[in-house]
Amino acid sequence: MRSHRHTFRGVHALLVAHTLVACLAVLVQPAPAGAAGGVDEIAFPPVADAFVNAADPTRSYGTTGELWVDASPVKQTYLRFDLGGLADRDVQRVVLRMHSTDSSANGGDVHEVGPGAWGESVTYNTRPAIGARVGTFGPVVSGGYHEAPLSLDVSGRTVVSLALTSPSSDGARWASREQVPLPELVVEVAAEPGSTTDGLSVVAESFQGSSNPTYYASNQHLAVTAGGRQLAVHGLHKTGVQLAWRDPAGSWRRRSTGGVTDGVLLSGAGTGDRPATIAVFRDATGAEGAWVVWSGPTPRASTTVGVAVQMRRLSDLDSPAGPTVGPLVSVAQPGMGNFRADLTFERTAAGDPRGVVTWVRRTGSTAYELVVSAFDARDATPTMAPPHLLATYAAISFSTTIVATPTGAQVVARLPDGRVTVLSHDAGAPLSAWTQGAPGRPAAANAVVAAAATTGDEVVSVAETSTTKNLVTVQRFVSGRPQAVEATFTGYTQPAVASDGSSVWVVMVRVSDGHVVSRTFRSGTGWTTVDRVELATQAGGHRWPSVQREVDGRLRILVRSTGGTSLTSRVLAWQRVV
Repeated sequence: MRSHRHTFRGVHALLVAHTLVACLAVLVQPAPAGAAGGVDEIAFPPVADAFVNAADPTRSYGTTGELWVDASPVKQTYLRFDLGGLADRDVQRVVLRMHSTDSSANGGDVHEVGPGAWGESVTYNTRPAIGARVGTFGPVVSGGYHEAPLSLDVSGRTVVSLALTSPSSDGARWASREQVPLPELVVEVAAEPGSTTDGLSVVAESFQGSSNPTYYASNQHLAVTAGGRQLAVHGLHKTGVQLAWRDPAGSWRRRSTGGVTDGVLLSGAGTGDRPATIAVFRDATGAEGAWVVWSGPTPRASTTVGVAVQMRRLSDLDSPAGPTVGPLVSVAQPGMGNFRADLTFERTAAGDPRGVVTWVRRTGSTAYELVVSAFDARDATPTMAPPHLLATYAAISFSTTIVATPTGAQVVARLPDGRVTVLSHDAGAPLSAWTQGAPGRPAAANAVVAAAATTGDEVVSVAETSTTKNLVTVQRFVSGRPQAVEATFTGYTQPAVASDGSSVWVVMVRVSDGHVVSRTFRSGTGWTTVDRVELATQAGGHRWPSVQREVDGRLRILVRSTGGTSLTSRVLAWQRVV
């Protein structure tokens, strides 16, 4: 029996607490034929958690990274789950799943907590009453996942509160919701095949996303498999790069197998601001895989610490256990720094997928080089081709992205003359053979260039001509030759672009209110003249919308949202039928 794992990350609570407008409603649309049935596992993270300590009965431990249980002195843990999204599903089984941060002969007993409000400011003196035991953890090992099956009926309920206690003085410690991996209440329900959930979903809570988890529009943060699973990469606070995935009728999960089991592709970086791209390829037999590449953000003039370009290969993309993560691959050593890495694939004469990576490397205090390298996408530990130089810069005024066309890869970049230009590579030619087209329209020195393939050798690019006046321009290139600027939008920033081969969508942030809006081009009717609001703003607005470049009947957006601190942020996903 096939099992699907989904996560409803408090979307109901998000809608209530932050008053998101009606455009964030969830819609259900038919999925492609052939979707499998079976059991769905819907995983709910806690909306609140805390532990209390009898030795310090007036202190609150609601924002710590750990949850403690112990008999001496008494420490008890409380968790509250919002089951909005479970609705009338047929519940088969309920499990509490947690990640241990300390080994113990007794992980603790699980109890239901009676009705009544409590928050993360709870103390031992104000703790709610604990009810009957509904489950238990056995011995636990530090660093491992552990599950406690629960004799708990959650049918028709919207909120469940649980408590953990321990009869042992050899206490246990668990990761709280402020950490990754966070606790989950996993509810197994009868599957409902043949549906796709559109609308808003929460990919990362406000304490998980980095300060800029979805930049830049020149990166590809979203991809979709042949089975309809969405794959996303974003910055993980104080850690590195996080992989998340979502099945058509579910929501976001982080489980993976292979090199990592929690979807953390890069850890130990000390920051989550590592712009990343994910792209899916097919080999000559049609088997799918994906690669994720990341590097540093745009440097500051005083930057002295180098950042490497690194990658990981993903396989078994549609596995119920999550994708299989391959080993860490070094593309470029840290040196003086590497920035703005992006990735695409072209096909060799034998039909095999070749990965092509572009990035900017620093070679001096004010010297930068735009380079490309290539590799065999089928190999989990490929040998990288020596980097080939495309352009040199004397200032931090570069932006680059790369797209695939039927004949090969095309780098779309702001070159040192300040103009957006396409550099084309024929898949049958050596990596050193690139053709530079005529320059297109200017882009601001600090603009981000985004691009998407349309049809044949045509690509469409967007960038801000002025980041002070917030002028966004749209221009096509055919076989590397710039066409006339076909649209200019005033009052917008951070544009991204997607296409289904015919129509084009430009997604951007409206400066006046922070809404994420779109404009659409359709053959025969041209560009729409009125904004369509995709995601209405909360206080502070959204930033850095990233789109799935290849529209497959749905427009998909990943965006940094407010709700965290200056160093953390929420990551939201939005999709709709187009």
